[in-house]
Amino acid sequence: MTYKWQRKGMNIDHELDQYFSIDHPGQSYEGQLHGPEALYTSYKDLIKIYSDLDFKKGVFVDLGSGNCRASLLFKCINPRIDVISIDWNYEVISKARSAGKIIGIQSSKFIHGDLNEIDIPNADAYFLYQSTDELLYRIMEKLKNHHPYKLYAIESHGDLIPKLKNDFSWLKECNVISQSSSQRYDPMIYRFSSRPFSSFSQEILNINKGMHLNFFHELLLELRWHKEYVALIEEEDHCWLASTYLVQSGLVAQTYEFRYPHRIVSAGKIKKLFKNPPELKTFIKERFEIHSKIRKIILAPHIQIEYIDRGRIHLK
Repeated sequence: MTYKWQRKGMNIDHELDQYFSIDHPGQSYEGQLHGPEALYTSYKDLIKIYSDLDFKKGVFVDLGSGNCRASLLFKCINPRIDVISIDWNYEVISKARSAGKIIGIQSSKFIHGDLNEIDIPNADAYFLYQSTDELLYRIMEKLKNHHPYKLYAIESHGDLIPKLKNDFSWLKECNVISQSSSQRYDPMIYRFSSRPFSSFSQEILNINKGMHLNFFHELLLELRWHKEYVALIEEEDHCWLASTYLVQSGLVAQTYEFRYPHRIVSAGKIKKLFKNPPELKTFIKERFEIHSKIRKIILAPHIQIEYIDRGRIHLK
């Protein structure tokens, strides 16, 4: 598929930004200033995504849209498509709203808001170029009941694609649609397909209230929104408790990254999942505090609390 603005020697990103009047000098990112080429998806990649869409009148939502290149480009190519952009940066959203008026996009389709807090519209397809901090999991939690949809993703920091493949049971197919024109840790553009979400945890937990549950991947990841469950981790000389809250799979295969405490644990060391032991609830709750000094909660061979500044203290 060839478009009239594609010509030999053209810097498509610069010239289309100028054409849409959305040129942006850059943003502060990890203490440095980066230009659009580092932060935004190239129009060349967006054309590849558009060419892969199996609809021409559906809804396309760009999650964390930056300067809203996808919406402006897709609407310019096809006026029948419904495009929505969401981003927290008011400056780029404001510029995109002005550009969108010229090509027939309503200002309401450019949403200024925090993806942690706002509702995400139902759509036929979503685009995601997102780091894998807690925001990714908040976004995916909102999308799990939006079936059916396609999710297009380009790697941002080296762990987005592995997380999408491993941590969300309602994403089924993963297809490479093309190679990205930008230099990325993973150079491919991916398309995921959704399937109806089916909870692994709720039925099991209703049946097994108060009992230990055998560990398996899907159950552990569903419990990542629960502060009242822990995983039993077995080391050579002791067993300790890691909260399931905010857990995610690790970058290395068959590992998990726990937040409370912050540890990378191999799957082979995770023995059981169960509700917080009543006698340890106070310490488990304290561990969620920002300035908590609790390092580990040890269950065996003796119940101990390991503090940052006091070492291990036995509980009677």
